[in-house]
Amino acid sequence: MNLQTSNEVVTKLNIKANNSQKYFCRANMVKSLLIAFGLISISTMTFAQSAINDIAFTPKNLVLGSYSADPQNDETFGRLKKAGFNYVHTYRNGTPEQSVKFFGLAHKYDMKVMYNLSARNYIKDDDKWLSRTMKDVELVKEHPSLGMWYLWDEPKTEMLPNVAKLREEIKKISNVPTSLVIHWRKEWKNTRNYSDVWMVDYYPVRGQDFPNAPLQDYIEFVADSAQSRLPGTPFIPVMQACDYTCFPDQAGIKDKLKLRYPNLIEMRFMAFSSLTYGIHGLFFYSYYHSHLEKPEGQTFFHKTLTPLLMEIKAFDAAVGQPWNVKQNFDLNKQKNINLGYWKRETGDFIVLTNNFPIVRILRIDLSKENGFPTNKKLSPWGATPKTNATLNKGVLSIDNVQPWATYIWQVK
Repeated sequence: MNLQTSNEVVTKLNIKANNSQKYFCRANMVKSLLIAFGLISISTMTFAQSAINDIAFTPKNLVLGSYSADPQNDETFGRLKKAGFNYVHTYRNGTPEQSVKFFGLAHKYDMKVMYNLSARNYIKDDDKWLSRTMKDVELVKEHPSLGMWYLWDEPKTEMLPNVAKLREEIKKISNVPTSLVIHWRKEWKNTRNYSDVWMVDYYPVRGQDFPNAPLQDYIEFVADSAQSRLPGTPFIPVMQACDYTCFPDQAGIKDKLKLRYPNLIEMRFMAFSSLTYGIHGLFFYSYYHSHLEKPEGQTFFHKTLTPLLMEIKAFDAAVGQPWNVKQNFDLNKQKNINLGYWKRETGDFIVLTNNFPIVRILRIDLSKENGFPTNKKLSPWGATPKTNATLNKGVLSIDNVQPWATYIWQVK
């Protein structure tokens, strides 16, 4: 099916626009954020996990995705492509015309789409939510730019049976992987295995002065998710790529003038810490909420986010399949670090991040860790500055480790 020219499909389906998909800064977004930050209670009842077999998700490179790629035009997609994104998403696909336009732009810029299904909104309307959602699936299921079906946005526990039903119906007609994102709520782990790709989101930088934003909460969520996911299940965290000016009441601070974007130190920490846990990519929330209409948004996108993406892509190319990484969860907790080791024929790499907002000295004994190097030269890589880091007799040593510092070394 060629969505770029298929006016016939648009006419035949005649799907009404779902006005509730106009998501930005409105009631449903506020509600999601209230849930995400623990300000609304949720049901803790549990359901049996889905027994559906996973569909293989084997990307050649890390997924680097942008939520809310809006407004939908060449300027947006050209900017995202140039920055390094290879996946896009939108909540504004409530009509066939909108879907046709979005997929057309993705195809033009050689990007994949994580297609947002509006099932959670349909359920509020009537009991025919499944058939209405499947009409959306039928519309785009053959498009070459389709990369993932986005089943649900932060589902509550009581929504999970419907998530399972939707996934089962999609699997009958499509081999494209499904995904969903879950926020840090009570019983959040009960969403695993309800999608082929598991995603988690948490946005810690609000109005705190550096280095006081609780970045450890983000990486704790990622680490717990990495340990909780089923073996082989692809895992993609969602990182903050916005300030809280769109959701000031959710920031939890009195002085709204202090609301800020994450800086490059914070972004590198969150991204490369995540990589040490075997992720298959990163999504970022969001292009629209980066507020490029503001000077601060322009600076964040071009001076922070874009350099970060370039470094991630270079690392991806250097190690190949970065989700195949050696780590030790107990060691990370014991030393309050995030450590990953990539052994490759083309060159070995170590990533170490300081999971702490203070300057300190690190001495990490790797001599008893199976698969880790013991006596090697550490050469700074990427944006990593030169340091006094050494790896001698199994001990990784580095002084003057700055708050949330990220070190990437090529091991020689």
